[in-house]
Amino acid sequence: MPVEFLGIAGTNPASEVTPRTGGPLDLDYTSKLARAHEDNGWDRILFAYHSGSPDPAQVAAYVAGRTERINLVVAHRPNVAYPTLTAKTFATLDHISGGRFEVHVITGGSTADQTAEGDFLAKDDRYGRTREFIQILKQAWTSDGRFDFDEKLPVRAVPGRHQAAAATATADLVRWLVGCGVRGGCGRGGHLRALG
Repeated sequence: MPVEFLGIAGTNPASEVTPRTGGPLDLDYTSKLARAHEDNGWDRILFAYHSGSPDPAQVAAYVAGRTERINLVVAHRPNVAYPTLTAKTFATLDHISGGRFEVHVITGGSTADQTAEGDFLAKDDRYGRTREFIQILKQAWTSDGRFDFDEKLPVRAVPGRHQAAAATATADLVRWLVGCGVRGGCGRGGHLRALG
């Protein structure tokens, strides 16, 4: 198996030892950092998710227009948007980037950060939501038309029937999972294999 290098897509020059001097999104810095990764042979960059940070999907769309080769990995929590909207957003990002988009699904490890965005679901229940979320993403990307989804958890209702997401997307956009351990049964060895 070849070695691949994953970098981080920062949105400002702050770090653990350097305080932020400007706003949370410095577009010049973001572009230069992404170009540095690409120009030095990195394979992909991760757009991390935190409740107090800029939207990683929007930042990835910006970077897609300023890079040519590097893959763009967007971290996404299932609690922040309906899965059908997310499917459309990610299909659009995949199209804008010329097929360089991947999603990094995060169940959510920090209860404090989850509650900062109104998510009060218990951690164990978040695993089930992630599993359902991925099932809906796959169905939105692969369905030839509208579909029904009969949800099992009392979370984010997905009402009625849905239009399929953009035809450019495929179910293999979901390549990265965090927080779907043995309890959730949706990790790389289980649910993800069924997606791709």
